[in-house]
Order: sequence, then structure tokens, then C-alpha cells
Amino acid sequence: MQTSAALDEMVEEYLLFRGMNETLAQLKKESKHDRLQAFNREKLAKHLISLCKESNIDELWSTWTYLVDRFGKDASPDLVKAVDTTKQLLRKYALVSAVEKQNRAKLHALLAEMSTSSPEPSQWYCTFRPIQPALI
Repeated sequence: MQTSAALDEMVEEYLLFRGMNETLAQLKKESKHDRLQAFNREKLAKHLISLCKESNIDELWSTWTYLVDRFGKDASPDLVKAVDTTKQLLRKYALVSAVEKQNRAKLHALLAEMSTSSPEPSQWYCTFRPIQPALI
């Protein structure tokens, strides 16, 4: 069992033991919306991928920013590079998902975001070559 999950379970047992039912109910309610997914890498990855698939870009970047702020403040240069690469890959995956769903609004928003994050077209243009002109 992971550390945070074990701690959550201990807190739940304590609240149950003390008869703090309303607090326990609130804890369980908030735990369902845990951005860190109890520090489970697989759950976090699946959650980020599902946000890309759903074209839920606002929630994707909100969660991403939260994770980077929470864990990446004192990161090594290699880790910073890996985080930046992962963000680029998430953008590209969200773009592909928007194209597959023919969601023009999300596609345009992602293209605008990518062009402002990297004004040099050679950094991101290769992503768009297979896109049919009718979608853009």
C-alpha cells in the first residue's frame, strides 16, 4: 500500500473511531477529486491522458500546473527537460484527439497555445503535417 493511501486509511479509521461522521464524509468526498490520485503514477498518467482524449484542456493544464508547482520547484535540469518534453507530448496528444473528434474549437485553441509557447514553427509544425486542411 502506498504511503498516502495508508495515511488516508488511518485518518479515516481515526475519524470513524472518534465518531466524526461529517468530517469523514467530507474527507471521502474530497478524496474523490484528489488531483494527485494518491501519488499513484499510473492513475495520474491515465488521468492526464483521459483529459487529452476528452479535449478538456483547461483541466489538463490546471492539473499539470498543480503537479509541476507541487513537485517540480527544486528539480534538476534533467528533470526540467523531461517535464517540458512531457508537456509537449501532452499537447500533441490533445491535438491529435481534437483532430480525431473533429473538434475545431479545441484544435484552434491548441494551435494558438502551441504557437505562443514556441514561436518558431519548426518546433511544432511537424505535428500538423498529417492534419487535413479542411479541419483547420
